[in-house]
Amino acid sequence: MSSGISVGIDVGGTKCLGVALDANGDIVAEERRPTPRGDGSIPRLIDTLAELADSLGPYDALGVGVP
Repeated sequence: MSSGISVGIDVGGTKCLGVALDANGDIVAEERRPTPRGDGSIPRLIDTLAELADSLGPYDALGVGVP
């Protein structure tokens, strides 16, 4: 069953910001996490992105922006 929710995650230098939008484009959930740094930061970043996506609930589409 379709939730009609789209999730976008922006990876920045200090934080990862995730938002969930409904079919009208309204924000229905928002989460922030610190951007991992240092040794092993890529696997930790992947974990952070998964946590953000999971915390925003069921969704139909996911987009991630990385500099």
